[in-house]
Amino acid sequence: MEEEFMSNPEIPHVLREIVIRRELYGKALAPERGSLAIRASCPGCGLVEKYGTRNLYADDGSAVTFQCPSHGLFTCNTQTESNRFQFNCQLFNLVLGLFYEKTPYNWIEICGSDYAGFWQEQLLLRFLSKPAIIVYTPLISDWSGSKVSKSLYLQDTAYQYFKDSGQEYLLNYEVCRRENNDLAILWKEVELWVDEPYRLFRGYSIHYLHLLFGGEAIGLGTIHK
Repeated sequence: MEEEFMSNPEIPHVLREIVIRRELYGKALAPERGSLAIRASCPGCGLVEKYGTRNLYADDGSAVTFQCPSHGLFTCNTQTESNRFQFNCQLFNLVLGLFYEKTPYNWIEICGSDYAGFWQEQLLLRFLSKPAIIVYTPLISDWSGSKVSKSLYLQDTAYQYFKDSGQEYLLNYEVCRRENNDLAILWKEVELWVDEPYRLFRGYSIHYLHLLFGGEAIGLGTIHK
């Protein structure tokens, strides 16, 4: 998804601007290091230098040279290889903001509650004349408290036990539809966020969703009565 976004024809202009103004942005995004976490994986081994402290930049913002400890230097062109670039969360949000600021329409960014807080808004408002409206949604966590979407992103086999127990529908939309699960159940839960706001300002376990689909009676919120 990120690589697809970075292939947008307007991204090279954003990348060039960030590289040229890297010292200004670096002071705000990474005050301890002063360097932006601009990354690209080594074409030889896929290794990525996390913080971008060894990066070398073209003065005109057209290229970034990275250093792999095993394969040496390699260069990515911001104008022709934009889809190769990667960023940490803070810098990627700035990339998003600079990109959508130039669009002729308004937009809304929807984030998980682990992004909640004013740090992001304070950061973006420094550099953007038309910042996004940001909406934060509850996180879905597993039995250990880990974010389900992140675990799936890092490892496809993270929840094999769900598949083994016939609960793959909780992880895969196609399986959910194929098994004829009623998505209106989720919509009804979301509608409760308006009438019972405490349901919005909390996290949800994936087991809770399984109980919803199973029609189980859940005593959520009884302590508020």
